[in-house]
Amino acid sequence: MGGLGIQEATKNWLLRGGTLQDDGIGGNLGVHATVGTGTRTALLDDVIPPPAFLLLGRDRDPAELLSPVQRTAWQQLGGCSAHFGPGGFTDTDGKYAAWFEQLNASVILIRPDFQVFGGVRTPHGVDGLVHNLAERVLA
Repeated sequence: MGGLGIQEATKNWLLRGGTLQDDGIGGNLGVHATVGTGTRTALLDDVIPPPAFLLLGRDRDPAELLSPVQRTAWQQLGGCSAHFGPGGFTDTDGKYAAWFEQLNASVILIRPDFQVFGGVRTPHGVDGLVHNLAERVLA
């Protein structure tokens, strides 16, 4: 592709404006890599089929940290959650660990179109992340 002058989307196609946070994380294209579930290895979107909003935690389930109000909003959005580590997925290729590190994030909210809505540096910021999405989508 490089010989044709075509550039990889993840490097240059950053969204701005619309339904995303302008936090340096939102607007990126989500990583598409394999995860282990304990019973199989597959691409993340084969394990959690789209379309859905996805809270993806680096090392714990971010949905467990939602307040009752934001948990209700998350359910209204049809959101789901997943994480890496004990009780969650295995990052089989190490691509998700590198991605979280690159974004300096502990939780990433991925839109149904695989674009990243935004992220938070600490898991305790997940309530604000869902609140921000809910205000834009449910209002």
